Amino acid sequence: MFDKLRFFVSGGTEHLIPLTHLTRLQEAVEFIGAEAFPLFMRLGAVDAMQLQPVRAGVLLDETERIGRQIAEQQVPTLAFRSASGAALGAFFGGQEETTVAHSENALVSLTPRGIRIALRQFPPPVGFRSVPGLERGWFACFFAALQFTVDGVQGLRTPEMGGSGAPVILPELPPLPPVTRWHQAFVAGRPDVAEARFTFTPAAEVFRDVLHALTAATQEALRLRRPLQIELM
Repeated sequence: MFDKLRFFVSGGTEHLIPLTHLTRLQEAVEFIGAEAFPLFMRLGAVDAMQLQPVRAGVLLDETERIGRQIAEQQVPTLAFRSASGAALGAFFGGQEETTVAHSENALVSLTPRGIRIALRQFPPPVGFRSVPGLERGWFACFFAALQFTVDGVQGLRTPEMGGSGAPVILPELPPLPPVTRWHQAFVAGRPDVAEARFTFTPAAEVFRDVLHALTAATQEALRLRRPLQIELM
């Protein structure tokens, strides 16, 4: 199964971009208008492609314009913290709903409105409602944070969901993604996540590494005057 995109020029430096990061950036580009960035949007669509220096220059131009145009975007983020409040890492979403974890009776997703939890449970917990788009028997609610305690999971509802502000006791949820699936990680292994909080992160920070790798690879093709090789691996 492919999970990275490899960029290299003969005699140059190899650059690897995780496909999940590239896909997130392509989703952000769709939001501003994908038709203006046709070459960039093709990345990852085929197993291998080769760009002559002139075409690499086109990709460089698209990459630079992307960096400028998405700079002000705010990316929905699930920020993971330890019991002491230390930042552990983050999972980034998009302009639509992004699945974080799911099971037969529960779905945790990240949206621009907050952490969305849908449950197939009756009666549902406090604050959960039947909403359009959900199958019969499912109920949903938006949360600003999930807190993982020895007594179970508690959710803090977003202001728009109303309520007293008191934590909502939640049933057992599907486990959060492992560190290897986070888009940003400051730890390794299996850290104890005490809180998953909804926030926003500037797109310039979220996609900095991807944009840097694309810029470096295309500039190298121009400098060495050799084709840029792009391979799924």
